[in-house]
This record gives sequence, C-alpha cells and structure tokens, in this order.
Amino acid sequence: MKFKLENVESERAEQLANLIRKYNRSNREPSKSEPLNIYVEDEQGIMTLFNGNQ
Repeated sequence: MKFKLENVESERAEQLANLIRKYNRSNREPSKSEPLNIYVEDEQGIMTLFNGNQ
C-alpha cells in the first residue's frame, strides 16, 4: 500500500502523517548496525572513509 502526502497545511493531514509514523516506528524490524565503508576522494586525491558510525 502506498500513500503520498502533499505539502498541504491541514490539521487532518498532520494527524494522519503522525499516525503513519507512529505505526511505522512500532512495527520496525530489529536491525544491526554495520559500517558502510564509503570512500570519497576530493580534488587533491585525498580519500576519506565514512564508516557509518560517526
């Protein structure tokens, strides 16, 4: 099931979005944290490691 909420300022839309978020948070499956190990190279050729734990 897919829902799309437009950027419309209405109290009812906000309530619905909050209910969906609450449902999604309460039904999340457990997950374990793993490093991403993403390397980025800048203009000088220096590589930086983003391991996801920062």
